[in-house]
Amino acid sequence: MDTSGLPQSTESYWLQAREKTGFPPLKEDIYADTAVIGGGLAGMMSAYELSRRGRDVVVLEARTLFEGTSGKTTAKLSSQHGLHYAKMLKMHGRKKARLYFEAQEEAIAAVERLAEAGASCDFERKEACIYAETYEGKRELEKEARAYHALGIPGIYEEVDSPSERVKAKLRLPDQAQFHPVRLMNWLAAEIEKNGGRLYEQTRVVKTKEGEAVRIDTESGAVVTADNCITASHIPFQDTAGMYFSRLEPERSYSIAVEADPSQVQQMLLGIDGEKVSLRTAWVDGREMILVGGQSHKPGTVASTETCYEALARYAYRELGASRIHWRWSAQDFTSLDDVPYIGRLTRWHKHTYTACGFKKWGMTGGIAAAFLLADLIEGRENRMKPVFDPARSSGPAAAGRLAKKLSGDGGWMFRSHLPDTPLTEELPEPGSGAVVRSGAGLAAVYRREDGGINSLSGACSHLYCGVTWNEAEKSWDCPCHGSRFNVEGEVLEGPAVKPLAKMKLDDGK
Repeated sequence: MDTSGLPQSTESYWLQAREKTGFPPLKEDIYADTAVIGGGLAGMMSAYELSRRGRDVVVLEARTLFEGTSGKTTAKLSSQHGLHYAKMLKMHGRKKARLYFEAQEEAIAAVERLAEAGASCDFERKEACIYAETYEGKRELEKEARAYHALGIPGIYEEVDSPSERVKAKLRLPDQAQFHPVRLMNWLAAEIEKNGGRLYEQTRVVKTKEGEAVRIDTESGAVVTADNCITASHIPFQDTAGMYFSRLEPERSYSIAVEADPSQVQQMLLGIDGEKVSLRTAWVDGREMILVGGQSHKPGTVASTETCYEALARYAYRELGASRIHWRWSAQDFTSLDDVPYIGRLTRWHKHTYTACGFKKWGMTGGIAAAFLLADLIEGRENRMKPVFDPARSSGPAAAGRLAKKLSGDGGWMFRSHLPDTPLTEELPEPGSGAVVRSGAGLAAVYRREDGGINSLSGACSHLYCGVTWNEAEKSWDCPCHGSRFNVEGEVLEGPAVKPLAKMKLDDGK
């Protein structure tokens, strides 16, 4: 099937709605009651909530506000997180599983209140639905439905009797929602400034150190001193504090906006097996379209990421009768070892440094829930959600096994990527493309510009020196170990890396 109709740009549709750009970079030393590192929804909502409570807040964003995962999401506000509650019930028990559900529901209600207060963000109540396409998936859905019943979650389980139907069973959850994330964050930014908060872009934090206060060093040399610090930067970059890079698993996923009959998608849908496609409607360029998401994989492990978009396009043409694909974009998210976000003190030894991460692609509700919990922790208030999300929690043998598997995989790639006999591309890439080549005793990440010139960088990630791989669709260098990403100039796109790829001169005539 012809999928050549894919747009050239991979910028998210949501980002077109940014109302204000060009917040200044931080150029001088400053003080704040609370510094928030990261300008996505978790960071912006935390800054808003604290500023609303009268706190002096500063937001530090390494690149541009909203342009990370929060600006590239499918923007579902849902408490239905795939096959989640049966696992959580088994791993954490009824009380914590129920509180997790309540945290998501409260987050949805909070966005609805903000919409009523003036945040024009296309908030719309919608039913959510996960579905199975195989009989094995149907059995898993039955387990999830039983967990819903045990937890008092108002799910509706339905079986499809006809063997000719593609969908075998559904689990519906009424009264969920969808929205426009960037329009909400526009409003939050304006309110933060009204409340006296300060927002800085192009201000990359490279180190934090906690004493009586928290010292925050930025790449430019400017220092922020804060009584409290929230790291909402997707993954904490304080490597020796909590070892989050080893406790979080990165995953990329893809979205397209297609012109097709929107009446086909009357719910927010998510397949748990088969092609595992995510579907919702959205008003795009003045018309109602269908957003199709999926094709998840670990960064740096797919030979050509263009194939992920092509697979979504084939699905849209075949199953939805799409006539045109208008937008495409991708996002990256991290999952904790037990599928529950880490929200709270960075470690049990930190008194003033907090984090919010590991949202497992559900950072819209998770980020809102994090804001309320973190604001209460900073103010010394009781919050019943604290033990659910505590980063220092014990997650049991299943999480320990997952950690061992992750460390083995990461360590294996780190070792193999530097072996002298590791297969590498021998030829320099075509214009507009990149490849990792052997250069002397090291690896070189080589990008050939459209003008024929060469950008040559170290092929070892600046975080922990795993070998990077080329991402053709996004034109980036991706690290399969911990998810760091770099542009063709070597600049950091996503952490935990905070330093760019080193410049490297090619040897052996390359």
